[in-house]
Amino acid sequence: MLKLSVDISKTTPELLTILEKASKFRKQWQKSSILKQMITIYYHFMQLKAYHPANILLIPTIDIEIVWQTHLLRSEIYQADCLRLFRRVTDHSLLINDIQQHIKEQAFQDTCQLYEQRFSEQYCPLTSIDEKKKTRSNLSHDNSDYENPFSFTDADIIIDMNWLDFCKQFMANPKEPLKYVADCIRLVGYVNNHSPWSQIDDDTMKKSCDKTNDIWKEEFDSDITTNHV
Repeated sequence: MLKLSVDISKTTPELLTILEKASKFRKQWQKSSILKQMITIYYHFMQLKAYHPANILLIPTIDIEIVWQTHLLRSEIYQADCLRLFRRVTDHSLLINDIQQHIKEQAFQDTCQLYEQRFSEQYCPLTSIDEKKKTRSNLSHDNSDYENPFSFTDADIIIDMNWLDFCKQFMANPKEPLKYVADCIRLVGYVNNHSPWSQIDDDTMKKSCDKTNDIWKEEFDSDITTNHV
């Protein structure tokens, strides 16, 4: 039986929870001005992650997590951007242990304080964690000097959140990039870098799907649609 370093059975429900939360704010964060704010805040959060030791628990808001998901889906771009901007690959996990769960609310307040000290702007009002996440997308930022430092685009975020409704279990593995790389090398001998289907034209996508199905039939003597979860 194939054994992954990432616990898919636990990671997938967490990913589904994020998608459900994100869908509630879709009309807001699909606006260009909001997307720019989200990317700027995500960049600041990643700078904060890079500045502090990996054992410091920093809690992202839902809009940061939305952008993070888009970045993680492009594993090659994610690693290249992290090394270029932060000199190391910033790990990510949708799961937290019992100790982290116990200190999560305090960790969020600490994240707010560290963020505000470093960037001189509000991370979130100091209310409950859920309220913090709800209010974040309503905060106003000046986009006049906006520049996306990453290799994905604003539009990718919208495309990805639609595409993430598909292939949810396949997407769960790259959510922990260091383990994903280790699994790829261990299982197939190379890193399987991929980009969302939405970036590929329909004809190319159909040909690739047909080819994948043919390979699957030859290898497993069954149609991929009957095995796909």
